Amino acid sequence: MLGLLAPTLIALIAVPLFGGSLRRVVNSEIRGWPLIVGCFALELLLYNPPMNAQTWAMQVGPGVWLITRLVFLGVLIGNGWPTRQPLAWPWWLAALGLALNTLVMSGAPVTSIRLGCKTWCRWWLKRASPGWVTSSPSRAGCLAPT
Repeated sequence: MLGLLAPTLIALIAVPLFGGSLRRVVNSEIRGWPLIVGCFALELLLYNPPMNAQTWAMQVGPGVWLITRLVFLGVLIGNGWPTRQPLAWPWWLAALGLALNTLVMSGAPVTSIRLGCKTWCRWWLKRASPGWVTSSPSRAGCLAPT
């Protein structure tokens, strides 16, 4: 999780290096930025040691993750909605990407996608080289010698 903060930290360091100011970044007209910062702080606390080893944290973690993604999505849509058309598309594109990522990462669709990929992979490899497909459910991938 700490590695996910690297882009934000690099951006904050780059702002003054390229002639900008942190005050201008904070005073930008991005509505809802405190919600995003709060959600990131919550995730940072919940998904890093020592908190991530707690039983209650493992139980509420997926729900918190989903709620934070919905907050992020709301902020992106809220910033793209009243914006002039030439400036709205980046907000909508980011919202679409976040919505699709949340859909895939949230549970049931992941199982279907993985199962579909494994089935296709096995089918294709049986025709290409029959000795390289495993039917063992304990293996993560399908590219293992049998």
